[in-house]
Amino acid sequence: MLVVDSVNSEDNQYCVDFFKRDDGTFGFEEYRRDIEDYNQWFKIGCFDTLLFTTKKDAIEAAGDHVIWLKGQLE
Repeated sequence: MLVVDSVNSEDNQYCVDFFKRDDGTFGFEEYRRDIEDYNQWFKIGCFDTLLFTTKKDAIEAAGDHVIWLKGQLE
């Protein structure tokens, strides 16, 4: 799996990583920055098992599932 793009929330507390799997499908996952250790990220979504044939499809789905991201994609 290779991360192909990452988008941070405006306050840098959350991010969504978009990735391409070895089989050519795409996906995304949402993370939250650790309050106690600002350098660590923790998975908070359960989106990494969703499969998309294109990165564009993954981005559109992420906008539907991740509230803060939708505002940044508009």
